[in-house]
Amino acid sequence: MLGGGEVAGRSAVDRGKAGLKGSVLTDGSWIPLHEVMAGADRDDPPLLAPALAGLGRWDRPSLGTTVHLDAAYDSRGTRA
Repeated sequence: MLGGGEVAGRSAVDRGKAGLKGSVLTDGSWIPLHEVMAGADRDDPPLLAPALAGLGRWDRPSLGTTVHLDAAYDSRGTRA
């Protein structure tokens, strides 16, 4: 009879993710300008500041610059 130990896999309720995720800054034509990589199990909002910091490398942002974010970035800190 098999039961746990070395033959047991990860728990079905363990939500940890392996791999990487990227936060990509693009221009209006979807051309990538800057990318920030982090572990897949990290939250998205902390990646926003480093991603936006890459904007200064390409163009000086004006007061009329519009930033579109997906729902993963929606937090009080991001809105502030």
